[in-house]
Amino acid sequence: MLLSVEIKNVQHIKHCAFEVDLSRNGLQCLVGKNGCGKTTLVRAIRNLSINDTFQQTGAPYIFDESSQISYQVGGNTFSFLFNKKLNAIDSKQLIDNDIRQLFGVELPIPHGKRFSHFQELAKYDADIRSKMSNDDFEEPKELIQFLNRVYGDERFNNLKKVSIKNKTFYAILRDPIERFYIREDYLSSGEYFLINLYKYIQEKRKCIVIDEIDIALDSSAQVKLIEELRTLCELYEVNVIFTTHSLALMETLHEGELYYMENSKGVVSTREISHNYAKSILFGFHNCWDRYILTEDERLANFIHYLIEKACLPIFSKYVVIHVGTAQNTVDLKVRNDTEEYFSSSKNVLCVLDGDQRSEKKFEGVSNIEFLPYESIEKELATYWESRHPDIYRANLNVQGKHPGKSLMKEFVNKRIKTEREVFDFLTTNSPNGIEDFQICLLKFLAQ
Repeated sequence: MLLSVEIKNVQHIKHCAFEVDLSRNGLQCLVGKNGCGKTTLVRAIRNLSINDTFQQTGAPYIFDESSQISYQVGGNTFSFLFNKKLNAIDSKQLIDNDIRQLFGVELPIPHGKRFSHFQELAKYDADIRSKMSNDDFEEPKELIQFLNRVYGDERFNNLKKVSIKNKTFYAILRDPIERFYIREDYLSSGEYFLINLYKYIQEKRKCIVIDEIDIALDSSAQVKLIEELRTLCELYEVNVIFTTHSLALMETLHEGELYYMENSKGVVSTREISHNYAKSILFGFHNCWDRYILTEDERLANFIHYLIEKACLPIFSKYVVIHVGTAQNTVDLKVRNDTEEYFSSSKNVLCVLDGDQRSEKKFEGVSNIEFLPYESIEKELATYWESRHPDIYRANLNVQGKHPGKSLMKEFVNKRIKTEREVFDFLTTNSPNGIEDFQICLLKFLAQ
């Protein structure tokens, strides 16, 4: 099932198109600078299930006659247009409850449930007290394990689940004799938030969206939460989309889970990035190093380190090699640095790409780009190995598929046929064409 959201002329956003495949059943983290449109997107998604979201949470006058939000959910299409009487966007379409129940959205301060739950819980206190007094509760074992693993202790072992009028409430039973308990709204905002997040997951809300997931959680809890959510998304077949400014949390994300939102003169774009790209754009390394080398992936970064170390020459510059992820993102970060100097002045930043990018016209004119003399390390290994050991290459190694070079490299390294460094030694010895000149370029850059 595909979810598509298109926002036009809302607040400072002229246009924003966001799309996610809800059949993935996984995590998606959205990061970006303040004002890029993250919270507006979250509100827009919530608006599909709670139609007055912007009236509740947005400032007045963020709409005009050109404002519009359009949605596609599977085969269903919905549009919210400007209503002069409401001075807000509104839809005349009937949105089925089954569609509304697909979404669970948590907003940041002061509109999220984790910050506005006290009155709702208090009115059910007499019912909760009665249930607890009569042992009319359950032990939510999965939730207890979830919370204990996130916080790294056993403080939730006595958590109880109470059901009242099709609503679920939780309380920690502190004294089984006197029936003294702590209601969930008296827990910390972080603890209460995690309980409500779990409720959304258990309800199998297909799209759970959380703005500022890191609020009220310490760094350790943030890291462990991501591990737990990844498991629960797969188990319950749900998706969790969230925003964050936490570097500790970003470092835990896998490939395909981290996306960067950028607002360029009101036009918002979203694209997949690496952790290093996010760290560079959002936090910066300015003047931390003398030289910066930006590369496509970790393997190429390791190869660059290998060639520099192999030269056995004194390097007086402090340098760092950063693998950004994809050639386009690597060059994009280099170009951004040329104007905004995230790292340092342009002359101190080198972009290194695989040789198969050399013919790309879109990279022409970008300063300080060098290309690996191989199409890629993995492709060079596959080409050399297949030409000399075709039987082993196809029969004894698991190298079938679209990228046999990557598969071969994994076989070599993961099964310890050769270490990564031994593979580098093997390549530079048996396929040395252009490597010496490439090495000299790296050394000259570090010495300039």
